[in-house]
Amino acid sequence: GAVAATEALIRNASHDEEIDADVLMALQRCRGTEAEKQAVPQRLVRAMPEAQSEELGREQRRRFFDENGFLHIKGFASREECAGLQKRMKELIDAWDPDAKQVSVFVTDQKEQMKAQGSSDYFLDSADRIHFFLEKGASNEDGKMKSDVTKHRALNKVGHGLHVADEKFKQYSHSEKVTQLVQDLGWEDPVLPQSMYIFKQPAIGGEVTSHQDSSFLHTTPRPTCLGLWLALDAATLDNGCLWARPGSHKEPVRRLFVRNPDHFEKGDRATPQMIFEDLSSGDKAWDWEGKMPEGWTPPSKGLYEKGFKPIECAV
Repeated sequence: GAVAATEALIRNASHDEEIDADVLMALQRCRGTEAEKQAVPQRLVRAMPEAQSEELGREQRRRFFDENGFLHIKGFASREECAGLQKRMKELIDAWDPDAKQVSVFVTDQKEQMKAQGSSDYFLDSADRIHFFLEKGASNEDGKMKSDVTKHRALNKVGHGLHVADEKFKQYSHSEKVTQLVQDLGWEDPVLPQSMYIFKQPAIGGEVTSHQDSSFLHTTPRPTCLGLWLALDAATLDNGCLWARPGSHKEPVRRLFVRNPDHFEKGDRATPQMIFEDLSSGDKAWDWEGKMPEGWTPPSKGLYEKGFKPIECAV
C-alpha cells in the first residue's frame, strides 16, 4: 500500500539511499484507500530532503515540477544579483513620495482584499507602472502613511510593472536564465503579465493567506499561470517562507478575482471594482481557501496536516 511503501522508503533514505523524482512519482500512484493516498504527500513533505529538486537534471526537473507543482532551485541568482536588486529597490523607495497621492493597503484576507484592491484605481492601474502598497496598519483612516512608520518599514510590496518600467528589474525578468527555466518547464510562448517586490516587515502587517495564483491571473481554456519567486534574503520558518502543497496544481481553480459587472457594466460606482467569484460549489474541504487552515501558526501543525511543505531558502 501507499503508506507502507512511503514508510519503507523513508527508512531506506535515512541510510543514504537516494530518493529521486521517479520514486516519488511512483509512490504517489501506489494502491490504497483515498485516505491513505492523501497521507502520502504529508509524509513525503516532512521527509523529502530540501536539496532534492534542484539536484535533478532538466528532464527530471520537468517531471518533478509537473507532478508536484513546485520546484526549488538553490543558487539561481548570485548574491551580487540579489544585492543589486535590493539596492535598486532602496533607490526607488527613497525617491517615492507617499504624500503625493493616496496609496493602497495590500491584504490577502478575502473580505478585506475586495475592499482594498477591489475598490481602487491605484491597484488596477499598476500593470505597467511602479506602485507602492502599504502594509495593513501602516496607514491612517484617511489612507495616508502614519508618521511614526518609516517608508521602508511601511511597505507590503511594490509592483506590478517593475519588469516594464525599471531597467534593473527588466534585465533580470527577461534574462536568459529565466527564459530558459520557463522553457524547460514546458512554456512555449510565455507572456510576463506582472512583477512585484514583496517585503516581510517585522511587527506590522498581516499573514498571506492560502490561495491559488490562477485565481488572480486566470487563463482559458486551461490555467497556465506560472509563478517565479526569488528570495533576496534568507527565507526560513522563523521569518516566514513560502509553503507549497505538492500536487495541488492539479486541482480545479476554486475562485476567481474578476471585474465586477455591477461596477463596470451597470455603472454602479458604489460597488467594488473587483469581486471574488466562487467556483467551489460549496466544497467544505476547502473552507480555508482565502484564509488559513486551523493550526497554521508555529509550529504549523495545521499546514503539515493539509499536506503543505515549507520551502526554506538561503541566500
